Amino acid sequence: MTRTWNLLRDLDRWLEAAVLRQLPPAQHRAVNWLVLVSTALGLFLAWALPRSASLTLMVPIIAGCFLRGTRRVWLLPPLAAYHYWIQGSLADTALFLAGGGATLLFTVVTAEKFRTTRRQGSELRRSLEMARHVQRALEPPNSTEWGVLEMATSMRCSETLGGDFVCLRPIGPDRFGILLGDVMGKGVRAALAAAFVTGLYGELAREGFGPSAILEITSRRLHELFSRFELFVTMVALEYDSRRKEWRASVAGHDAPLLLRADGAVEELLERGMAAGIEPDEHYQDMRRPARPGDQILLASDGLIPDGLPEAEVCRMLLATAQDPTDAALYRVVTDLQKRLPPGHQDDMTGLLLRLSE
Repeated sequence: MTRTWNLLRDLDRWLEAAVLRQLPPAQHRAVNWLVLVSTALGLFLAWALPRSASLTLMVPIIAGCFLRGTRRVWLLPPLAAYHYWIQGSLADTALFLAGGGATLLFTVVTAEKFRTTRRQGSELRRSLEMARHVQRALEPPNSTEWGVLEMATSMRCSETLGGDFVCLRPIGPDRFGILLGDVMGKGVRAALAAAFVTGLYGELAREGFGPSAILEITSRRLHELFSRFELFVTMVALEYDSRRKEWRASVAGHDAPLLLRADGAVEELLERGMAAGIEPDEHYQDMRRPARPGDQILLASDGLIPDGLPEAEVCRMLLATAQDPTDAALYRVVTDLQKRLPPGHQDDMTGLLLRLSE
């Protein structure tokens, strides 16, 4: 039964490809022969079984019109004359013409529908490809430096478009801002929301806002624009102040940043507010920690961190790569984390590693 179903499905796909002019030349010639054989078969059956001519002559009409549309409309008059010659009944021939015309109309409309669907599908694919191209252009480079601050980024989408985003922007001469987030869901909706947050962050960074203020403004704007779509965003806003030698961070529903000191000590930035876009008046707290040479901070989307992975294991990965360049270290950590994910795991995976050189 399964083999028969697969055969019918393959035949359906093949006929659809024929309608859409997608067959290679050799198979296209086979279609032409199929039309000729079907036409001959219909004529033979009409001659051998004259009482069923009204039905058997539909075979060449379907064969000739389904794959060739209006260009085979000339089949109707001679077939109707042949039908009249066999049956000798004007009423039966009129019914045959009506049935043949309806068949022709149906097949032509169906063929046009297939062509329209193909054009729309082709346009949608090109639009998605362009959107993905733009999304990649907005992604930060794999490796970035700002004074003693070194940054490495890894991003992988589970589909053509993803909802993860990373923004790296200077905020004045002494401050550098980082924003990493994950939009609920995937596809076009998530990508549009991620692009909106990315653009808004660029404006807020130029105006010098701190992490908590950025999250509050972003949450308010997301709620105004996307609340009726039940869309929310988890994200972390982080800032390095080179003059004060300080880290500042604010978290909206995301996993807290992990600050690993050069001596192996771990400090968590635990204060976490609600995901952005749910409540328009949500307030977020700035968490401050002194910035020291050798500090490492790992930020990641939830698609990259396996459920239940102990914090000590992530710290072990970071310490094991402390002597590697930042981009190579992040690559090793991301690869190790991906190996621990369950088989068939499908989600956007984003990682960002920050280091203060000694």
